[in-house]
Amino acid sequence: MKSMTTRRQHLKVLRSASLAEATQRAYASDIRHYCMHQGRLPATPTQVALYIAQWSPVHAFATLTRRMAALDRWHRSRGVASPVKSMIVQQAMRGMRRIYGGPQRQVRAITAKDLSQLVKAARQPSTFGKNDNQAGSATRTLRDAALLLLGFSAALRRSELVALQISDLKVDQQGMTVHIRRSKTDPYGRGQSIQIPWGKRVALCPIHAVQAWIDHVGLSSGPIFRAVGRYGNVGTAGLSSQSVALIVKRLAVQAWGEKAATEFSGHSLRAGFCTDAAQRGMSIFAIRQVTRHRSVESLGRYIRDAI
Repeated sequence: MKSMTTRRQHLKVLRSASLAEATQRAYASDIRHYCMHQGRLPATPTQVALYIAQWSPVHAFATLTRRMAALDRWHRSRGVASPVKSMIVQQAMRGMRRIYGGPQRQVRAITAKDLSQLVKAARQPSTFGKNDNQAGSATRTLRDAALLLLGFSAALRRSELVALQISDLKVDQQGMTVHIRRSKTDPYGRGQSIQIPWGKRVALCPIHAVQAWIDHVGLSSGPIFRAVGRYGNVGTAGLSSQSVALIVKRLAVQAWGEKAATEFSGHSLRAGFCTDAAQRGMSIFAIRQVTRHRSVESLGRYIRDAI
């Protein structure tokens, strides 16, 4: 029989695991922001409403909505009445939505044509920095090309892309099976698989690109996508989700310039697959087989003026 202390510790682990790590980090950041600009916790309804009034002209409605969720969870998890449910806070949020809501900003999709240009930029040794030596540049070009092509062809979220392990890939004559252990639509880790066919052009084939990267650095286990140092040394830990966005931004600057690059993010790869597939006449059912969207409505938000 476990001791009371051990059971309490395990309960703490279970409660922590009820939220995805990314959500936990976001909520922790939201609580810090509130404390820095408004004061103590627990909070009163008036304090929270004044916080909304202060930041509504600055931050997006979605950002403050998430911060309200973080505050609500903080209070409820401690057995304290949540000020977020009060009338004054709800009225402040509804007023913000009417005045500042507007449509949520959508990043530009990276279509197949865009992808070709980005991969070309990735394979230019000068895309990272003057301090790179030849080995560092050569290694990074292989990683970046593989990351772009796999992220696009499997319509992967950034978190899914960086979480992939060598053991999650199986290659045969039909193509590559990508096993996704956990995702936004599979929070309990039942597992989902995507089948990627061999590309018609070797230069843009995600399977060839991934194999070239893995073979070059001699990976046999662990994360697929890792940091590359200036001398070509490869780290042991996987990249962060933010790293994907930074890689896409860097290559977009190389391909199209700084102004155009502001329209892209790591999310552009997934939106790009959806948009490109719709433009090619791929059925909604077939697209959802790859993207794993729960509904047609949620998928529709990823398709940029394609149909």
